[in-house]
Amino acid sequence: MAQDSISTKDALLAAAKKVFAAKGFDGATVKDIAEAAGVNVSLVSYHYDGKEKLFRACVEQFATTKLESAQKFLKGPESLEDMRVRLTLMAEDFFDYHLREPEINEIMHRDCGVNNPLTDDIYRTVFMKAFTVMTEFFSTAQNKGLLSNDINVEDRTILWLGGLIHMIRTEHVREKITGESLKKSEFRERVVKSAVRMAMEGSL
Repeated sequence: MAQDSISTKDALLAAAKKVFAAKGFDGATVKDIAEAAGVNVSLVSYHYDGKEKLFRACVEQFATTKLESAQKFLKGPESLEDMRVRLTLMAEDFFDYHLREPEINEIMHRDCGVNNPLTDDIYRTVFMKAFTVMTEFFSTAQNKGLLSNDINVEDRTILWLGGLIHMIRTEHVREKITGESLKKSEFRERVVKSAVRMAMEGSL
């Protein structure tokens, strides 16, 4: 019985991502999500207490995944090679996740932001923690003499993350116009190497 409950909750979360991605938060209905999950509409309220909390659950799952990824890969580097490897793993994982979860990309880019009252606290807590982990990574690199002290580590984090996010946001346009896609291993490898070089600019 408990396993069935967990399966239903997961099914609703998966369905919600698809519906929110297709229709946006305002356009999606509880009925749409329940039908996509193949469950009774009352189960949305039972498991998530309505559409708003289900939407938050989608964003929170994404934010938590980003935090766990940063904590896993961006531990303080011991050498330039260690720094390069960790940044490479982080960038690869970033792209892999977004390619596996295209719906969450649409949700994040259209319906979310720091001024969204539904998700503002998630940005200020979980996302901020992930940002802090990345900033501390570059700060540790500075303290160990791997990165120039002239570099502002917060600026470096913002620019690096911004570059990765931009590659995701422009995926459809780039694929349509140039034929290049992060789904192609050769192109993705080239982009990852470029991103890592940018992150390590000023290394000593």
